[in-house]
Amino acid sequence: MNQPSKYLKISIILPTYAEQEILTKTYSALEAQDYPHHLLEIIIIDDHGPIEAHKFIPLHSFLCTKIIRHPYNKGRSAARNTGILHASGSILLFLDSDIIPQKNTVRLHAEQHSQKGKTVCLGSVRWHPEIKQNNFTRYARWFEFDTSLDKSNLSFTDFTGAHFSIKKKDIYQDKLLFDENFINYGMEDIEFAYNLQNAGFSFHFIPDAVGLHYRTAELDEQIARSQKTAVSLLHFLKKHPNQTVFNALKVIPAHIYTAFSDTLRHAQEIAMHYIIEYITKPIPTKIEQEVISLASIFLIESAPWNEVYADAFISQTAFESNSLKSTIIDWGLRMHIFHMIFHDKKNADYLYTTFIHPLQNTLLKQSLCHEAARYYILLDDTDNAHTMLKTGLYFTVPENKDLYLIHYLIGSLQQKAGNYSAAEKHFLFVISKGKNYIHLSQYASALYHLGEISLRWFNEPHRAESLFRHTLELVPDHQAAKTALAQCVV
Repeated sequence: MNQPSKYLKISIILPTYAEQEILTKTYSALEAQDYPHHLLEIIIIDDHGPIEAHKFIPLHSFLCTKIIRHPYNKGRSAARNTGILHASGSILLFLDSDIIPQKNTVRLHAEQHSQKGKTVCLGSVRWHPEIKQNNFTRYARWFEFDTSLDKSNLSFTDFTGAHFSIKKKDIYQDKLLFDENFINYGMEDIEFAYNLQNAGFSFHFIPDAVGLHYRTAELDEQIARSQKTAVSLLHFLKKHPNQTVFNALKVIPAHIYTAFSDTLRHAQEIAMHYIIEYITKPIPTKIEQEVISLASIFLIESAPWNEVYADAFISQTAFESNSLKSTIIDWGLRMHIFHMIFHDKKNADYLYTTFIHPLQNTLLKQSLCHEAARYYILLDDTDNAHTMLKTGLYFTVPENKDLYLIHYLIGSLQQKAGNYSAAEKHFLFVISKGKNYIHLSQYASALYHLGEISLRWFNEPHRAESLFRHTLELVPDHQAAKTALAQCVV
């Protein structure tokens, strides 16, 4: 294999505990990487599992491999720190032992780090094709980080310790390690990313650097995991009691939570009702897929909050966010709105007047108008969807994601109705500044629809070609844009 001068030695850090079968698959995938093998160093940290890792990892492998066994179980943070301290590579690539890298994953991380700057590279995580998915993983898209990281501006809250890389010299220079006081499940990676961000690191997503998640996931297991994060979250908040952290993690003052406590309890009852009804349905409809996703995420996100808000520290020091969007309250209100539309058959005027309008937070009102419109669209109720979307545009609010998504949905409805000039205006608004607020795939979709209008109804093939090319720059696998572009250049 030819070795480009930009290639550097990479230490791949694999913490593991009782993962014999999966770790063996991950190791085999590392042996198959299209990266110079003599520049790879595999460091397996056996966190005192019941079977010692060296008994099932092939020490005769051509890869440089170190197996370090802890004398007792120390936890995720300590395992990653052990890997950092024993690494000799210029780049550190962290993989959970159940993340199986595709053939080019290591190379793509290396190529990104050939550029200057303090950068943390985040890879994609998708389900391994051998793992049989269920309705929870399929529709809630749990553990699929290629969709959640599909945006322009990433922060520490977007980080996951399952698949990332960083230059070793940058970690050593800033003396950055994982906090080993996170002994319960979760948050140790988010706190590490928070320290990276404060040290001047930027986060960069590499969508084609794919790790395949080789593990099943059930909703009840994820709810239990989420409950365990309460202790870790409290440790994080006590360690960093500042407004930036509270706002970024969407921590709400106790008095606001208390005001919505009855609403949230009822939302949990509603969510459980829908999960029981649809989670095992063989072929759920689109609206049923939506409620599986909504109810699952709400139940997971809400699981630890009673314990968090029971702590006096939160009620004394928490700061009120400018917006309640994306908080547990937001998810709970969405659950209620879905139920009122899907089960109670309430129209947009009733829903807004009785449920959304009384809320005090304007950004939250706009967000809920957008969500309600989506639910109406899934039910093919375009009249109520239009009413809710137009209502969402009445608010005087700073530019935000929901504003652009509302314009996108209006443009889509207008295009479907044959009102192409009106649709064009809304899509133009989305692509004017929306790239900084919405997912890149959504932005690319607006470009595609604008190109389609230009080509098919305004007979502007050159403009359409430019828009389709821009779409493919952002989403290379956009099949509709590929087909449309071919029609432009014929």
